[in-house]
Amino acid sequence: MTTAGTEEHLSVYRLLPSMRESELPTGDPSSPVLSHRVADLLRGLLAGRLDTRLVWSETPGPFRIPTPGGSDVNNARESAFRDHMRRGAERVLYGFPEVLRPEIYVVSFEVWRVDQDPRYPYAAIGYNTESAVRRVLDQGCAYEGSARWEYSYWSLEGFERLGHVPEDPVGSSLHLAEAQAEELWYEDEGGLSDEACDARDDQLVRRFDELCIDVARRLRADGHIARVFGRAVPIVLFDMDRPSWETEATEAANPREVLADFLEHHSVR
Repeated sequence: MTTAGTEEHLSVYRLLPSMRESELPTGDPSSPVLSHRVADLLRGLLAGRLDTRLVWSETPGPFRIPTPGGSDVNNARESAFRDHMRRGAERVLYGFPEVLRPEIYVVSFEVWRVDQDPRYPYAAIGYNTESAVRRVLDQGCAYEGSARWEYSYWSLEGFERLGHVPEDPVGSSLHLAEAQAEELWYEDEGGLSDEACDARDDQLVRRFDELCIDVARRLRADGHIARVFGRAVPIVLFDMDRPSWETEATEAANPREVLADFLEHHSVR
């Protein structure tokens, strides 16, 4: 599901169930956020007329999530963090060892948080290889599909982490600036209620989810996957705290034709 005519392309993602139709921006094509088509799309979703599943889009782009005050502010800071993550992912991808590239059958995006705190999200971008699958089978795994498509069998250590983590100081600064500008950042002793902190945590998690899906899409749409591997390789996104999100996010980040084996193992039709 793709839409056109926006200053930024909008990915249909977690489509604002709490937003009333009266709060939708106008369909004025000069709007910096929504065109007529996007406004119509959102109204259809709110009315329950359209499928709200995440879908792969050849033209990836960010979905704008409103700030608590309803404004769309500091786009430059948000773009800076998104661009940092995108460039970082490209650099990590081109850094995969050339000797292993013929064996790499999946690129992994492990989405996680420092100390499980949503204010400090990151993505560890790595891979798994055919040799690693054979090794797991030799060690007693009874089913090749599990060894191949369940991250609990993958090698997850030693991959670079991008985001709000100590080893990425630029990303940390940009993410902090974005969260502060969008009024989502808070301090532990800031006086917010638990409910208010939880609401901000949910927004922070949702925003980073969408960003990671967008970054993964761009690796393929911009040709980086093809240039590094010379073939189609799926990108699997996962969060160990949210098993069901893995399939949802992975389907959104990839064209379905590269996911046949992954989806068959996870019983998705």
